[in-house]
Amino acid sequence: MVNYVVELARALASILGVCRVDLLTRQVACPEVDSSYGEPIEMLCPHNPNDMTDDIGESSGAYIIHIPFRPREKYISKELLWPYIP
Repeated sequence: MVNYVVELARALASILGVCRVDLLTRQVACPEVDSSYGEPIEMLCPHNPNDMTDDIGESSGAYIIHIPFRPREKYISKELLWPYIP
């Protein structure tokens, strides 16, 4: 995932009043990419790590949600994904 998008999600999740930020991307489980791409959910940061009195729940913060997408076992560049989209 593009680094500036991940950093933006972290920054948004740290804003008071923002409960959760989810980034959606495809799930890929192949040796060509990092194993974290195969996990369904990846936590980026906790919500307001400096505010220990924050009581909005443990699912707050920023996350990358990896959506199952075929072919899951092979990385394909985004430009070549059109035949797999219904």
